[in-house]
Amino acid sequence: MKKSIPLLLFFAFGLAACHFGWETKARYFTGDYETVAAIAQGKGKPLWMILGGGENCRSCNQLIENMKREDVFRKFEDDYVFYRCNVDEPDNLFLKYIFLMETIPNSYIVSPEGKICSYASGPLQGKDVAQLLTSARDNNPYFPPRHVHFKSGGKKLLRMQNLLLSVCLRYRHISDDTLQLRALLPDVEEAIALEPYFYNLYLASRIHRLLGDTLTANRYAREALDICPDGFQTLVFRDLIHELENGTFQKDTLQAYARIVFDTTTLNVRDSRSGEYVFRFKNTGTVPLLVKHVSSSCGCATPDWTRHPVLPGEKGEIKVHYQPDHDKVFTKTLWVQTNAINRIEQLTLKGNGEQ
Repeated sequence: MKKSIPLLLFFAFGLAACHFGWETKARYFTGDYETVAAIAQGKGKPLWMILGGGENCRSCNQLIENMKREDVFRKFEDDYVFYRCNVDEPDNLFLKYIFLMETIPNSYIVSPEGKICSYASGPLQGKDVAQLLTSARDNNPYFPPRHVHFKSGGKKLLRMQNLLLSVCLRYRHISDDTLQLRALLPDVEEAIALEPYFYNLYLASRIHRLLGDTLTANRYAREALDICPDGFQTLVFRDLIHELENGTFQKDTLQAYARIVFDTTTLNVRDSRSGEYVFRFKNTGTVPLLVKHVSSSCGCATPDWTRHPVLPGEKGEIKVHYQPDHDKVFTKTLWVQTNAINRIEQLTLKGNGEQ
């Protein structure tokens, strides 16, 4: 989970190496889940997520080749946002904990609202693609009918995973708000009721400890350690197991975080004029802020931004170089990805048709 990673000064500089991109030949996004999911939501399209390892993952590469051979990217590029997700990247580790994949890759269909609709395991050949998409419309896994590490059937498992996905994404954006932390507990408890396993019990322990309820936190920690089997799960959850065994949690962004605040998130543009438009922001947090990437919904709006870490209390800017297109009245969207507690921000350029 992202908030398990200490936000130290040197880490802020290290974030510059994190990538977010678009593979032109294969027509899919890479990078962190939350950014790509926000892009899919902005486009109003479902996310077709290939969940697995990085560039050296042979089975993932084979799945990509199968999809190219079946012409999946071209056939469905207008209907889906394709995303290759590396679960070993720090920003995506929480997905590894939620989905607990022993075999890779897996294909997931996620609605624009962020709900997992269906998944399939394997190479996706021939009729597999059509059956995966039909299953997504029915909110039911295509294959396998049961997960090797869970007892629950398909729909029950999807419900639990959707609850945990929602909890993890909301948790990233909480600073020190006790009410917001408490609001996470019903979903965590429902996930545990559906099927207890190490990660949902770990989350319950962590949240209760942050709320100061040590007794309940310790109870959930004991249950998590007791339920985690040897072997594969011990390797996946190794760092989290170490936290529970030692009764301590890694430094959390509840104590130290960056926060990006814009002077304005919308600028009006005279569409007949090219030019440079500037969104100014301030880091109101307590650690350095780094803008990792800014993406645009249109090639006519090219972003450039402050590349160095912005210290607490200091200001930075995002410049947008605009070249008019044929539309006189328009809305262009930019997504800003940072290491801040409010990780994804949306900016808007609007044209009103004035000359």
